[in-house]
Amino acid sequence: MPVPRRSISSPSAPPRILWSPRTTTRMTNAGTRTATGCSISPMTVVPASFLYQTTDPKTNALVGTANTPVDIPAAGAQTFVIAFTPTEVIGRPGVEVLLRFSCANLASPARILPRVNTFTLTAATSKPPDVIAIIATPSNDGIVTTPNPGFFVVAARNIGSGGTFSVTTGGSAFGANICETLIPNSGICATASTLTVFSSFSADQMISYAVFLPFVPPRQFDPATDRVGVEFLDFGGAQDTPFIRGYTSVAVKTTVQQP
Repeated sequence: MPVPRRSISSPSAPPRILWSPRTTTRMTNAGTRTATGCSISPMTVVPASFLYQTTDPKTNALVGTANTPVDIPAAGAQTFVIAFTPTEVIGRPGVEVLLRFSCANLASPARILPRVNTFTLTAATSKPPDVIAIIATPSNDGIVTTPNPGFFVVAARNIGSGGTFSVTTGGSAFGANICETLIPNSGICATASTLTVFSSFSADQMISYAVFLPFVPPRQFDPATDRVGVEFLDFGGAQDTPFIRGYTSVAVKTTVQQP
């Protein structure tokens, strides 16, 4: 699945690309036969060209040919890089791009899951802040089990220009709290644990966080919708509509499942 948000720079006149966005994603074939002619394409019209290309899953190095469908064996997966090259400014809050993950011999494309396999696109005439956030869970599978241990950690690096962000779990239905940690991935809070913390990032700086879930009543496991996200918001002088500069999320599972 793709990282669901990247902020980018677009060309100013005369046309000149200052910074192009790209991120990695993966298509998994959970079936019992080879999926043939698998490809990725944007379903949302945006002022940008689009490219996808296969990568080596161990190194993320490009392999194969750009914009060329591939076959994915049964119970196998293929990693890709996807990239947009903008032609004009895309302002706040950005455009949520729906991506079609499809294969020629399958009846329908993959289900669209907002903020899981979609992509929020913004563009500017100068390099903006851009946070890449990666999660780690105790089980190392992107799933948090509650009530025990009920936490996960986030490592966030700003690969763009410096900025101050509202880092929040406020969009989650589970009411998780977040704090900055003393050292990367330690889980020891350096700030109070609340729904929102404020972090100032310089260019290429990394900050780590711990996220703590409250008790969640037993429920059927649905990793597509039962999620806790961490969002990096850049208000940039605006009071109501921020830029989304980074986002990541985990699935939530209760220890006792309902029948």
